[in-house]
Amino acid sequence: MTDVYECTRRLEAARRRLSKLEHGGLLLRFLDHLQALGLSPPRVLKYATQLCTLFKNVPFDPVGATPNNKKSPRENSIKKNQKRQKLTLKPLRPNHKLADNFVAVANFK
Repeated sequence: MTDVYECTRRLEAARRRLSKLEHGGLLLRFLDHLQALGLSPPRVLKYATQLCTLFKNVPFDPVGATPNNKKSPRENSIKKNQKRQKLTLKPLRPNHKLADNFVAVANFK
């Protein structure tokens, strides 16, 4: 199969550009990881060119970068609202012989 868009040549050029950046080794390992996951060469090329542009213009410190384990403010507000809700159980059909058919209905204050 011929490489019509010369993705392999362009990917190697992008890898050379990334290797010249400050954290080039880390970026090259990331591209290797993407290839190991089975992404197509054009998709890896897309990531490589985007990373090159991004890391040229934005300062990055991988040592100071930590995973974001904290919940977002939206998730925190949702959790607070859930605590404020008072749940009561009401039967689906009050006169039905199966008394255990209940539905939780949220009463908002």
